[in-house]
Amino acid sequence: MDKADKALKMYVGNLPYELTEAELQSAFEAWDFRVIEAKIIIDHDTQRSRGFGFVIVATQDPDEELARVKGRSIGGRTISASV
Repeated sequence: MDKADKALKMYVGNLPYELTEAELQSAFEAWDFRVIEAKIIIDHDTQRSRGFGFVIVATQDPDEELARVKGRSIGGRTISASV
């Protein structure tokens, strides 16, 4: 990260249940985000994805980065994002 960059932690929902953290990170990198970390939340009882996660990206303009996610799809599902 550059000195002027901030870390933006985005909630990302409506993810395909079979999506891996590496695939989530790759999707955001393909959209030109500078990904610091991608994490999918796993159900403790079933050990399966709960269909949402968090992506931390380096940014100078958090509002712009969040707007760039709107309308994007992963695995045929339109994802939701918020901070």
